[in-house]
Amino acid sequence: MCKVLKNARDKFENTDLQDWKTFKATIMDMEKMITQMADNLDNGVKDIDDKAQVEKMDEVRESYNIVAQSMPLQIPFEKLYSRKTYDAKKWTVKKILEDLQIRIDKIVQEWKLMGAYLPDDPADLEQVKQVYIDTLDVAIAKSKADDLRAIRHKIASQQAETHEEPKQAPETPQIPNSEPNLMNVDKKQRVVAEFTATRPFYDEMNVLVKKHKVAVKVIEREDL
Repeated sequence: MCKVLKNARDKFENTDLQDWKTFKATIMDMEKMITQMADNLDNGVKDIDDKAQVEKMDEVRESYNIVAQSMPLQIPFEKLYSRKTYDAKKWTVKKILEDLQIRIDKIVQEWKLMGAYLPDDPADLEQVKQVYIDTLDVAIAKSKADDLRAIRHKIASQQAETHEEPKQAPETPQIPNSEPNLMNVDKKQRVVAEFTATRPFYDEMNVLVKKHKVAVKVIEREDL
């Protein structure tokens, strides 16, 4: 029984199935050919579309270069021309130019408003211009102008402090000592004085003279 089944399978594979294998190979070759033709067709259509998109962009660029000459800032064409948007077939040259004009008017208006915040220093002014050109954001450009102005103010303040003359401390007024200090034992003075007093005063004075070892020279003496 097993031998009979094996013989039947071998016959099917070598006769009926062999014809199918040949037909299958022919079908697969046709599928490959059709796929290749479709790919070539798609590539051809894509090449045509790319060429049309580039021609459209070049036509818009030519008009933009004329308008750009009167703009206050030199904005690169590629900064405003969005191929992701304008490559679509619905965006005709006329429609693109109208849209670009709106964007250009906005740039001109924003730059006029920035006039009140622009720095006076030429180098700082160029930095602010470049920031706006790169970002097309007036808030970011104004922030840059404010930062540069703050830096300039700080430098000017530091320079002013460096060149400021040092203040001299006021001289302390000397108060003359109009009366000699007779109790100052650190000084030696020669004093000529005349005393008129009772005996107890002289007795106490003699004690002080002895205590402080005062040199006393009696010029004249009178008993009272």
